[in-house]
Amino acid sequence: MKIEKSERFKKQIKNLKCKYQKIHEDIKDLKSELPKLAFRELGKTNYKLCSIKVNKAETKEIWKIRISCSDNNRGKSAGYRIFYCKLTSDKEVFLLGIFIKKDIEGENVEKIAKQLVEASRDAILASN
Repeated sequence: MKIEKSERFKKQIKNLKCKYQKIHEDIKDLKSELPKLAFRELGKTNYKLCSIKVNKAETKEIWKIRISCSDNNRGKSAGYRIFYCKLTSDKEVFLLGIFIKKDIEGENVEKIAKQLVEASRDAILASN
């Protein structure tokens, strides 16, 4: 499975690295887990969040997956939330953004997803 990262995702990783030193190890775990879990409804662990229009003819389904944060030792429930979508096939995943749960708790996650798609619109359209 091909996994691509948006520019925003890369910046978020860089910012989170200051506080969560093991984030790169956690992301490596995601890369091994995602091919098995991508685009499958698995309760709170992995689910389709919403569908967002990218342009007049195309809609993208935005998914959210939970992965644990090794730095806080509290498991997936207090770990990272990663937003992703499909590019052209089930074999291509585009990572839109990553957040630590406490940073987005109480926020409208669909609104966050829309902002992430808007920020990555050009890269998403270029993949088609």
